[in-house]
Amino acid sequence: EAEIQQAAKSLEKVEKSFINIYTLVNFNSSSKIVDKNSVLSTIHQHISQAKNYCHQVQWTAFDATRSPINFLAEAVQMAIESGAKIISIPDSLGVAEPEDFYHLLENLYQNIPQLQQVTVSVHCHDDFGKAVENSLLGLDLGVRQIECAVNGLGARKGNANLGEIIDKIKSHQSYYTSINSDFIPKISEFISQLIQ
Repeated sequence: EAEIQQAAKSLEKVEKSFINIYTLVNFNSSSKIVDKNSVLSTIHQHISQAKNYCHQVQWTAFDATRSPINFLAEAVQMAIESGAKIISIPDSLGVAEPEDFYHLLENLYQNIPQLQQVTVSVHCHDDFGKAVENSLLGLDLGVRQIECAVNGLGARKGNANLGEIIDKIKSHQSYYTSINSDFIPKISEFISQLIQ
């Protein structure tokens, strides 16, 4: 709650603001017993609080690919009912195989009709070199936001590479992006020089 208050304060003068709420949804590897009802209650509480301070709330199901699918679906449902307008399904540790990630998204779309009423996002890490592929495969199901980074920068092996994502979308017959990719090579080179 304190973090939401801090975010809200920093956004006071912003015309169109967003707050992203992260909730751990993977209980498979947890060594402690987790009360799932309290997690659902926390999702509701935090989203309800955040939406008072911003234009839209995004909710991220942290470690979604290793979460029990039934609980993940409950958590997504709770986030939507609580007022989140963007639902992010990440491969937080970059461990998902494309087929498995596709089936995870497909399962959510089949079992949560309200996903059609919000923006579904993906956020894929590149620990096993699958971030770009995993990010794009959800487009056929309804994913409309891909979280990525210049040069694929990010934790551990990085995130999906912005330049690669744009190139693949632009070469696809059914999808488009309004991003002007003319500047991507210059930005990429600039970032590369900064981090050397």
